[in-house]
Amino acid sequence: MNPVKRFLIINGLIGLIGMTACSSGDMRSMSSNQPPVVTSVEFFPGQFRQGHAIVAKAHGKDPENDAISYRYEWFVNQKSVHLERELLPHYFKRGDKIFIKITPNDGFNDGGPFKTAFSVVKNTPPEIVSIQLQPQPFVPGKSIKAVVSGKDNENDPIRYSYEWKKNGLPLFAEDHPEIRINDLKKGDLVTVKVTPHDGIDAGQSYESLNLKSHNRRPLITSSPPMQYKDGIYSYPVEANDPDGDPLEYSILDPQPGMHFHPKTGHFQWEIPDEIKGVHHVTLVVRDSEGEGAAQKVRLDIDFLRNHS
Repeated sequence: MNPVKRFLIINGLIGLIGMTACSSGDMRSMSSNQPPVVTSVEFFPGQFRQGHAIVAKAHGKDPENDAISYRYEWFVNQKSVHLERELLPHYFKRGDKIFIKITPNDGFNDGGPFKTAFSVVKNTPPEIVSIQLQPQPFVPGKSIKAVVSGKDNENDPIRYSYEWKKNGLPLFAEDHPEIRINDLKKGDLVTVKVTPHDGIDAGQSYESLNLKSHNRRPLITSSPPMQYKDGIYSYPVEANDPDGDPLEYSILDPQPGMHFHPKTGHFQWEIPDEIKGVHHVTLVVRDSEGEGAAQKVRLDIDFLRNHS
C-alpha cells in the first residue's frame, strides 16, 4: 500500500477514536453523571455581628470524586443581596435575618441547592480605644482621672465602669472616672480597669498603664525674721517635705560671712562693717531626689543696724 495512503488511514482512525472518547464524556454529563451535594457550611466568624464581614465555606461530596465548585447567594430578610462567598458589613445591620443558598457543580451538572437556616445579626459589644490617666506626672494628694475613648458599631451610647487598683490591689472606691486616694505615697502605682457597656452587652475590659506617684518638692514654711544682734543676722529656716525625704540646705551665690547649716537649715550672716544698703539672699532647700524650693530674703542692712 502506498505509504502516504497508509498514513492518512491511520490518522483518520486516531481522529475517529478521539471523537468517540469525547462523545462518551459528554454523554456522562447528560445522563449517567451523579451530581454533587453540599454536606455542610461553615461561617467565619461563627456569630453574625454588625460591622463584621461574614465568610461562608461550603463542604460537599461527589459520587465520582469530581472537583466541586460552589455558587453562593446571600439573602437578607428574604431578599437576595450578594453572590460571593463574603458578605460585606454594609449589606446588613443588627436584627436582620440572614441565610445563604449554595449550589454545587462538578463540571457536568449542578447539584441541588443547599439552604441554611437563617441567623439573626447580633449586637456588637462596644470597644475600648484608649485609656489615659491624668495628670501626668502625678503626685500624691491630687485627684486621678481616667480619660477613656471607645467605639460602638451601632452608635449606641457607651457607659464605662471603673475598677481602680493601687500597687496591684483593688481599691474599694466608687465606680467613677475620677478618684482621690488619700494614703498614696511616692512610688505607688495606680491603674484602672475599664469595661464598656452599650445597654445590651458588655465589651472587653482593658486595664490602663501604671500611673506612678512621683516625688513632691519640699516647701519652705517660715518667713525671714528681723533677728540682728552683735553684727549677726540669724534666720532658722523651716521647711518640710510631703514625702518625708531628708532635706539639705544651701545658699545660692553666698557672700562673705554667710553660713547655712546643710542639715538644720539655720542661716547666719556675720555682716562685715563695710556692707551697706539692701542685699538679696537666696536660700535653697532640696530633697533626696533633687527637687527643691527657694526663698529670696531681702535684707536692708542699714535698717537692721538701726533697729538692733
